[in-house]
Amino acid sequence: MSKKKQKQPEPPAIELPEPETAEELVARLARQQQETEQAVPEETTMARIRHVLITMDLIDGVDAALAAMPEGTDEERKQKRIMLEWWNHGTVARRDNQMLLGMASALGLTSDQIDDIFRATAQLDI
Repeated sequence: MSKKKQKQPEPPAIELPEPETAEELVARLARQQQETEQAVPEETTMARIRHVLITMDLIDGVDAALAAMPEGTDEERKQKRIMLEWWNHGTVARRDNQMLLGMASALGLTSDQIDDIFRATAQLDI
């Protein structure tokens, strides 16, 4: 019995992209850097948030908003205490945190301004 050698199918051709010129590479890397710098961090530290709010002269507004929280009922007192504990002792601030969003609302900050604060925290060298 003779075995016939079966012809193997040709592998599909792989199309490689055209190589980038040095100028194209530099431009692409610059775009990537800019996109990275503009990304809004999902979380940051409370120390960084406080630092940015101090530099933006918003920290006194935070203190005033905390002081102005109602305390007429047990539930209001508990909510105020929770907020104070988070603000004074919390270590992480998430962009979607309801307490952070409530504080931002009390300060009259827009969503874009909150994003800017989070971006600014990423630029700190602390």
